[in-house]
Amino acid sequence: MKKGLLVAVIAVLLLFCLLAVGLGGFFGYRWYKGRAGTEQARMNEPALPAEPQGEERGEEPAPSWEERAEPPAPEPQEGVQEEAAPARPERPAEAPARPRTRPATAETAPSAPPPPPAAPEPSPVSPAPPEPAPSAEPAPAPSPAPKVPKGTLGLIFEGKIDEGQVTVTVDGEVWASEPFTASSDRRFRLEKSKNLLPGPHRVRVAVSTPGGKTYEREWTVSVVERQSTVWKAEMNRFPKELEVKPIAQ
Repeated sequence: MKKGLLVAVIAVLLLFCLLAVGLGGFFGYRWYKGRAGTEQARMNEPALPAEPQGEERGEEPAPSWEERAEPPAPEPQEGVQEEAAPARPERPAEAPARPRTRPATAETAPSAPPPPPAAPEPSPVSPAPPEPAPSAEPAPAPSPAPKVPKGTLGLIFEGKIDEGQVTVTVDGEVWASEPFTASSDRRFRLEKSKNLLPGPHRVRVAVSTPGGKTYEREWTVSVVERQSTVWKAEMNRFPKELEVKPIAQ
């Protein structure tokens, strides 16, 4: 398809070229024939005879300028002595031509007076710096808050299962996180203590086993000023559950 279209385009271009060459030859031939005919007609025209000069027409030649300027001298009469013709005055020698000077077209304009000196510009006046405000007296340092005596929170964890991991948090912060292993004759024991401000605190204990199961308990502990509060968390084997209970001190 593309090859056939290309052949058609080439054929159209060749046709246009041939047409342009034919038209150029035709109009060139006509122009050449017209020019040749004009030259031939100009050569065939009869030559006009030249006009005869004054002598050929039978006319007398015009007198020259000198003959016109000097009239013929009169013939001397007999018995009259010839008088000497007065001599022509000689023309005075011409003075050498002075070089022509081109007249001035306009008088030289007087020079303009110099402009008056410019007045000095006033220098910008910088505003005076603002006076520093009197420094305020420093505020008295706040008196240190009185120290509140703290209480102590203790936690004991015992694990009786084979293995797992225990995580203890107090008020949302991780307090302890340790893996452990245990057997029938040996338990895992973890003891932790922490000083806290008096008041309620939230405690959470979570035990995860290798099987992916998690046992957890969460409760509120009241810490008393200058006293120790101890809780115990125990992970039993049978039944497998997590128990929490306080221990009296």
